[in-house]
Amino acid sequence: MRSHKSISTRNCWIIITLAATWTHTSWAAGFSAKGYELKPSASAAQPLLFTLDNTRTGETGTTVFKDSKGRELIEEKMRYDPQGALVEYEIHHRQRALRGKIEVRSDKLIFTRVDEKGKSSTEQENLPVTWAVGPTLIPLLQKNWATILKGEKLRIRFAVWDRKETVGFDLFKDSVQPGGDGKDHVIVKMKPTSFIIAAIVDPIYFTLPLDGSRLEEMKGRTLPMIERDGKLRDLDAWIVYQNTP
Repeated sequence: MRSHKSISTRNCWIIITLAATWTHTSWAAGFSAKGYELKPSASAAQPLLFTLDNTRTGETGTTVFKDSKGRELIEEKMRYDPQGALVEYEIHHRQRALRGKIEVRSDKLIFTRVDEKGKSSTEQENLPVTWAVGPTLIPLLQKNWATILKGEKLRIRFAVWDRKETVGFDLFKDSVQPGGDGKDHVIVKMKPTSFIIAAIVDPIYFTLPLDGSRLEEMKGRTLPMIERDGKLRDLDAWIVYQNTP
């Protein structure tokens, strides 16, 4: 039986394991992005903190995060079935000295986590009907774009590799705002369904064009961490995506 997990700010960085990367079957050439610290006056003039580069070849995909000096921080690997459904997700988080894996086996999700000492732990749960992990979130959002535009909530279970479980989230239209290109852009808000988690974790915001064809920006907690006073701290980032269709 799964033991109770306490909710803490360290565990609740979960929201953006999911938004820092995504993969779509039509994006064979991959994409890239640049990450900055999220501040009230966020702009591209801020110091670059990290980059990410995604590649997709057939039924496999890889995303690599690097710091501003080109040192690798995090690597994600994805494997898909012939229909494009995710069957395996792996992550090596070098900053935290952790590895994780999420596997789809029949009607189960299998979670494996390996700590800095090499100790492995595993959990499993029933496969949710509507679920996502980082690389599959935006395609799921796009598939349900009509629901978002109507102002309705898209409720999902998000698979969190380091907690070894899924967590409930709602995605919904927060606003429609004009962009620098003179066109309207949709701001989608992602918020935990649990009042307890929502009380201590800030929402994540995604910016997409009105047709939902691509992710342009993301603001919120992200996978890479930032070093302050000799210690690694959670990072709320402003991520600007490039090379998307």
